[in-house]
Amino acid sequence: KRNNLVRTFAESCKRPAMERAMGVVLRCRTMPTELSEPLDTACRVRFPDLAPSDDTPFWESNNIFSTEAGLARRQEEYRVLLDEKIPENSESIGKAAAFGDLSENFEWTAAIEQQRQLTEKAAAMEAELKLARAIEDQELTEGVVSPGTQVSYEEAGKTKTISILGPWDVGDNVVTYHAPVAAGMLGAVVGDTATLDLPGGSVEVKVTAVERLV
Repeated sequence: KRNNLVRTFAESCKRPAMERAMGVVLRCRTMPTELSEPLDTACRVRFPDLAPSDDTPFWESNNIFSTEAGLARRQEEYRVLLDEKIPENSESIGKAAAFGDLSENFEWTAAIEQQRQLTEKAAAMEAELKLARAIEDQELTEGVVSPGTQVSYEEAGKTKTISILGPWDVGDNVVTYHAPVAAGMLGAVVGDTATLDLPGGSVEVKVTAVERLV
């Protein structure tokens, strides 16, 4: 309902109201994207001169970026959780309850604990998927280290190569862009020196190659 309200406002409000609304969007970094995006889209169409010019790299937003394959993998995990694991747990609770005294029923206690864990996991996954965006839909700048690129770098005289993708992507040398080894190089170009804050301490590396993966 609030999404419909925001869209109605965005499509019908007058210029002063839109100007104030976009000011709120810029100041409130934690605003859910389902509320900020309709405002931003309508502003760019109806009042282009009011549209904010935000040079912030896409990976620094509140969204979670992964390849389309990674998103599909996570969505399938969520489906299995909702359609298979949670119903199986409910069935286990029913069977355990049939054993009688619940106060000393280990099977029932274990099933209830599993229910709590599964529902919490489902809620967390649902929240993640609402923030999920495909890397393929983002604007990648050629030669800049970002999610969706393969990066070669020198560390202590040795050359290493990693593929920087999302948290649900898998493959050889794939590293999520949130990992310290990747995060320290985001935004760098060939020839730049970057500092990686690794668990064992800070390490200086030099970016030697950047190739687009998606």
